[in-house]
Amino acid sequence: MANNFCVIDIGTNAVKCKLFNNGSYTTPFNKALTNSGKEDLDKDEVVSHITEFMQEAKEAGIDDKNVYICATEAFRTSANQEEIKAEVLAKTGRRVHIISARREAYLSAIGGLREIPADKLTAKNVLYIESGGGSTEISLVDLSGKQPRIVATTSLPFGSKRYGEKGDGAVYAKHIHGFIKHIEAKKFKVDESLACVINSSTASRIIARQYNAPAYSPKITMDKQEHMSIRNFCNKLYELLKNRKDITPEILEQYWIKDGDGFMGHAYILNRILSELKKQHFPAPLNNVPVTTTIGGLKDGLAREIEAAKDKSPEAMEKRLLTVFEDEQPPVSKEEKIKELKGRINDDKHWIDSYKKFYTDKNDGYKCESDENYLTVSDKNDNKIVYHSPNMAVIKQNKNSKDNKFYEDMIENSKRNGQCFVEFQDNVSLELKLKIYAACQKHGVTINNFTFEPQMLDEVSATTAQIVKAALQKNRPQKKTQSPTKIRDNSGHSDR
Repeated sequence: MANNFCVIDIGTNAVKCKLFNNGSYTTPFNKALTNSGKEDLDKDEVVSHITEFMQEAKEAGIDDKNVYICATEAFRTSANQEEIKAEVLAKTGRRVHIISARREAYLSAIGGLREIPADKLTAKNVLYIESGGGSTEISLVDLSGKQPRIVATTSLPFGSKRYGEKGDGAVYAKHIHGFIKHIEAKKFKVDESLACVINSSTASRIIARQYNAPAYSPKITMDKQEHMSIRNFCNKLYELLKNRKDITPEILEQYWIKDGDGFMGHAYILNRILSELKKQHFPAPLNNVPVTTTIGGLKDGLAREIEAAKDKSPEAMEKRLLTVFEDEQPPVSKEEKIKELKGRINDDKHWIDSYKKFYTDKNDGYKCESDENYLTVSDKNDNKIVYHSPNMAVIKQNKNSKDNKFYEDMIENSKRNGQCFVEFQDNVSLELKLKIYAACQKHGVTINNFTFEPQMLDEVSATTAQIVKAALQKNRPQKKTQSPTKIRDNSGHSDR
């Protein structure tokens, strides 16, 4: 096939295009979708944008048969997708390829890493995150061999247009849990040289701002391999998210932002993902892992596949675009699938049964109910704890909490089974939050969505305030006092 080809991507916020010419490329301006975030895409608008891009490709010397059109999350969920596909085919003669979520994650990671010069990325493994308008892809990529290999990947149904609706925390947790389990199932050991690459303009802006760049440019940020640690990156995300309901003109100017909602949407998603990866014990320490950025993505991943099949006809190439490759999803026999499913069910049943026994042994007034995904534990006053996984407990509101016994038992259970993370539902009262916060302080348990402020003690009862103060005092590091006696060191000298 020819060395000249074009890739058009129908995204959530815009239709995008790249023109590839003999090893180099040009990127025309994106064409925005005015009904971005709506239930259905605007058929006439999408077809118009594709037609205009195809005309640009023709003017660049690219034949229509070498134009490849792909579509992602917005198209996958649009009720009128078949109408749009038929209209595009009728007017351009080209098919729209709907890329699966898993395929999108694979191609985005391969494409994004392809754009980083080899001498700029020396890590053997990369945690790759592609933050889009309709979905966010996470992949662990092994770069130790001749070709990049996807170890595990997942696609979250969240993007800058939808990222923080009620109940979404459980969806984030479920996807990250599956992602980590996939890595563990392959018994893959993450190399200590791990790097994190985030394809997001929000990440580029935050990293560029750290270096006081005079103007925002993700390419400059990438070419210089400017980076910051995940710890510092998350701290910056947290600072921004504290102001997400009141984005000041100063913040907009500081980060070269035009779309404040989109910027904060990506910030929220990245913060949730990185927090979940850490709290669910990603199989490598993450705090000091360097974060950098890329300007490549899905279109570049498709370009890699097209270039790898230059000897194929356009028809064969189209078929290849829809193929699930071994790197994406290794072939598994029916027997292996059944064995894996049974193992997962048994694992889930094991922790749920173990937790049930713990609570019923502690108090015969505790009630335990479970389904295939959750375990709900309640006491005689109908106080509730919902376990979404062995290490994730969500506290539900109650108005009958007389003491901390129920929550002390929860923390004892977490210490028995390893680290536990706690979250509050939105309607949990400050009184209850502070009581549980006190218990967590005493036992070193992390609360994901609560930050203590001293002035909160003025808003609750004297009893609750005293409980918190006592917990904070107990948790405060003790000052070391110097002994008045002589201390002899190994050299035989003495000191006071």
